[in-house]
Amino acid sequence: MVLRLPWWCAVSLGVMVVGQSERDSIPIILRKLGRSEKIHMRLVPQGEMLDTENISKYIVALLAQDGKTSRILLFLDAESLDPRLLQRQCLQKENELSKIGIRVPVNYIVVDHSLEGWLACDHLAVQSVIGRGAQIKYTGNPEDHPKPAQLLRRWFRAYHKEFSKTTHDPLIAKLVDPAIIAGKSPTFAYLVNILT
Repeated sequence: MVLRLPWWCAVSLGVMVVGQSERDSIPIILRKLGRSEKIHMRLVPQGEMLDTENISKYIVALLAQDGKTSRILLFLDAESLDPRLLQRQCLQKENELSKIGIRVPVNYIVVDHSLEGWLACDHLAVQSVIGRGAQIKYTGNPEDHPKPAQLLRRWFRAYHKEFSKTTHDPLIAKLVDPAIIAGKSPTFAYLVNILT
């Protein structure tokens, strides 16, 4: 049985991301993970995500706009960094934010290496977006590819199509199976764990 709160008690989720494709795709993924509350999205420059003073200003502004925000998720691309080392750094930043009086839980979600790494983990979803006849054969784990957007570009070009993050990431996000991604991606599994 799911307990639904009245609209005046409903809580919301604050989400900060670094790019437009993430802004369009992450809410879709959060809905697939069972999140039904209102989601407040904010774009934050990658360089400001780990700057405690700057990110706290974004958080305070979001909390002032919506006093019902119950949690803040900060999605940070690992890019070429080791995601485990970045996650340790993020945990330190979470502690710093709690010490300066941020009144809601704040969690950094490291994305290895970028959103496309998560999306590429579900070959069937990517094949569906590419179109009829697409067959992806990839023996490694797409999340381990240092530039997963290039990997998706290569898969699309094999079928004479051009990959666009802002166009195709949300389409793939609508079709992915979160369980498949979590089975291949420790960073995605961490997100699932945070939300349960």
